Amino acid sequence: MQEIREVLRCSLGEVTLAVSAPPELHQELNILQSRFKDFRSDELPRLRLTIFKPTIETTKRNETQDKDSVSNLIFKMVRSDALQNHKEHLLSAARRLDLLLSDPAIIDMVRILASQEGKSSFVPLKAGFLFADLSRGEATLILEQACQRDYSGNATSSDITVLNAVMALFTMYLAERRGVIAHGVGVSREGCGYLFLAPSEGGKTTLSMQSPAGSVLADDAVIILKNQKGYHLYPTPFRQRLGGDMASWVWHQDAVPLRALFFLKKGTGTKVETVSRPQALGFMLNSLTHFFLWMNQQQAKAVFDFWRKLSLELTIGLMEWQKGTNFWPKLIEFLNEREKPDEKEEKRLELACGV
Repeated sequence: MQEIREVLRCSLGEVTLAVSAPPELHQELNILQSRFKDFRSDELPRLRLTIFKPTIETTKRNETQDKDSVSNLIFKMVRSDALQNHKEHLLSAARRLDLLLSDPAIIDMVRILASQEGKSSFVPLKAGFLFADLSRGEATLILEQACQRDYSGNATSSDITVLNAVMALFTMYLAERRGVIAHGVGVSREGCGYLFLAPSEGGKTTLSMQSPAGSVLADDAVIILKNQKGYHLYPTPFRQRLGGDMASWVWHQDAVPLRALFFLKKGTGTKVETVSRPQALGFMLNSLTHFFLWMNQQQAKAVFDFWRKLSLELTIGLMEWQKGTNFWPKLIEFLNEREKPDEKEEKRLELACGV
């Protein structure tokens, strides 16, 4: 059995996670540790992620094993109707996981995880597989042997996989506790938070680069939580802009009350308009909630209810925006026209934004 030691302990969205791995992986995960340097915590963890890697080279299939066993194990764990209708995703994952199971320790571990009566969530990642039992706050990440560098020569496939595993784990955990991790940019301005959502290449990084240093919570994945005081944005280390000229970039480190949400659209000028609630919900669920496809039915329902209630309580708009232009005047004008100017609303904003 591999020796396991804690790599880091971090806190995101008021939830603390402890990550542990074999000592030989600690150096390999140096980027993971550097990204979380502003999120370290000494608090008692509510979530634990343990990382394993096969101890033998897994390039050949163990021919003595039942060919259908891996697919059966995976399908047993997946309870989402949406995924059952996308079997190619699962079969592709099964073929990759199949190679790992030539390591007896790995196959025994997977069988135990799969036998937990549907309690485990399963997420295939870039170079590994995440199994999470959120009822116990425990998760296991099995890394594949390959450890390739990205185009910049910095991050390894293991780094990226562990980062995504942490994001997936938090996404599913928060879904059951009035929260989501949205595919967007969170910006703090005058004490209030503004969330800008867009798919990949939709302008999120460009918008964040135009925002003042110290105002951006995250430029790709932002936590939204609901508490007694309303909706709040929380920073995360899941960021696109790292290293190089951005090494000295200052991020906003504290939670801020969320005032409004906007879908981004590239254009030739700035225009802000309303968006229907059904259309907004479709955007939020289909492409703007991280790992939504891999959530179980309970988590997916919780996320749907979260977005539905948020759309009833906060202003949502569609912002067409051109790089380099100052969109804030039109955005604030749009909000002022739609937010009730009565005393009750003014007091709510004053309380939320700390005015």
